[in-house]
Amino acid sequence: MNDPTGFILGFDPGGNRKFGWCVCHTAVGEFELLSTGLADDAIDALAAVRNAIDSSRQHAHSAVIAAGIDAPMFWSPVGARTVDEYLRNLLKRTDFPTPSGTVQQVNSLWGACLVQGVLLGRHLQETWTDLAITETHPKVLDHLLPYTGHRAVKQLVENLVSGLHDPGRHKRDAILSAVAAWAMVRGLPGWRDLYLDEPNPLQPFNTRVSYWMPYLTE
Repeated sequence: MNDPTGFILGFDPGGNRKFGWCVCHTAVGEFELLSTGLADDAIDALAAVRNAIDSSRQHAHSAVIAAGIDAPMFWSPVGARTVDEYLRNLLKRTDFPTPSGTVQQVNSLWGACLVQGVLLGRHLQETWTDLAITETHPKVLDHLLPYTGHRAVKQLVENLVSGLHDPGRHKRDAILSAVAAWAMVRGLPGWRDLYLDEPNPLQPFNTRVSYWMPYLTE
């Protein structure tokens, strides 16, 4: 397990004032929330994130090392994505009430999530060239954490959210996205990159893309 130091970003793309974002920082196994808020679009969210980073004098020498985005970061050249079917089956196994409605087909997602997610990924790549990006699904992640033995990570999320005056779903989802990116760069045991199981994935920009999720042990 690694102990990287740097900023970790989380995003929940949506419409006007529904685009959640957060800036976190990790060092020697610690994970703290520095700032979070709501934006109108990818450009607005990126500006807010950069301002939050520039204002963090305590971590002035830290680099931005990872980001989690709650939006599709890649496609399948034929049919449905393997990762989506895997997550739907995982939800069924853990008695989640609406697997198909929660993990939707990429071509059924609403525009703000789909388009703004891709735009954000492109802007992040242009701003921080070596940034590691993971696709996330906060609702699925939130559900799976206790089932996969990650109650400590679930409690971490609850602690971060409880410190907010007005958390709301979009800020919470941004925080969950950042937690997934944190698990990625730390290489947390019990997590894996679902992107590696996708046959011939297509992605809209040239940067590292992953899809980190905790898994059920048999």
